[in-house]
Amino acid sequence: MNPFSLGPVDYIFTGIGSQPITFAFSYQKLIDPEALKKSLTAVLDYFPVIQSQLHKISESDYEYRITPDGLVFEVNESKSPFHDSDRIEQYVIPVDSIPGKPLTRISLNQTPNGSVLAVSVSHALVDGFSYFHFSPVGPESVG
Repeated sequence: MNPFSLGPVDYIFTGIGSQPITFAFSYQKLIDPEALKKSLTAVLDYFPVIQSQLHKISESDYEYRITPDGLVFEVNESKSPFHDSDRIEQYVIPVDSIPGKPLTRISLNQTPNGSVLAVSVSHALVDGFSYFHFSPVGPESVG
């Protein structure tokens, strides 16, 4: 499966500012980062494309390559509590679909009143519907 070509529509969603699929989920308890990472590793067995980077193969063509550098998982601490009115931009770092950069970024933000899980995935990899096939973030799947 490694490497594989982009579909024609995927090219629309490459480049800086290419509109990644981005969500933030808030939880009223702290999520264990190791448990989340273990769940993520299991999901990657079924949805490995999430761990991809773009590689240029000609002047106008790219391919996906699955690589450990294709997914960033980070844990951040915040002294500020999360409020439902918060803008998710403070928790999400959007990915850019450019060669050699990760196409997925997952940030677990630990706040005084729970966790905020922020996910940004290249729109070249997923759309809003397929994103939820990947997403291991339901309260019953972490913890």
